[in-house]
Amino acid sequence: MKIKVDENVPKRVMPVLGSHGHNAVTVAEEGLTGSDDEAVSRAAGREGRMLLTLDRGFADIRRYPPGQHPGMLVVRLNDQRPSLVETTLRALLTEYDLDDMAGCIIIAQPGLVRIRRPESGAADLRG
Repeated sequence: MKIKVDENVPKRVMPVLGSHGHNAVTVAEEGLTGSDDEAVSRAAGREGRMLLTLDRGFADIRRYPPGQHPGMLVVRLNDQRPSLVETTLRALLTEYDLDDMAGCIIIAQPGLVRIRRPESGAADLRG
């Protein structure tokens, strides 16, 4: 899966993504640092990249309907220490294949993953 990593995600997740076979680039690498959500979302869409972010706004199905973008992966943590972001992402990637979730909105929390799929909009919940 091609992934665009938002500027709020710690860089230490890049090797984790690579070790699971994902082609990841950061918003900063592409000169989008400080850009608004719409600009980041459009750039990810143009490139066919799922967006990995800590920004809860990208989980809004009214703004980002499933199936109308390459995918949104929102890591939702109250404590966003880099080690916790990495642990949550590593757990998700161990259990799920992101290629099977193209176009979905995925909300990953410790011990819980919610997936909003394009076909129904309904949420899959696994904890």
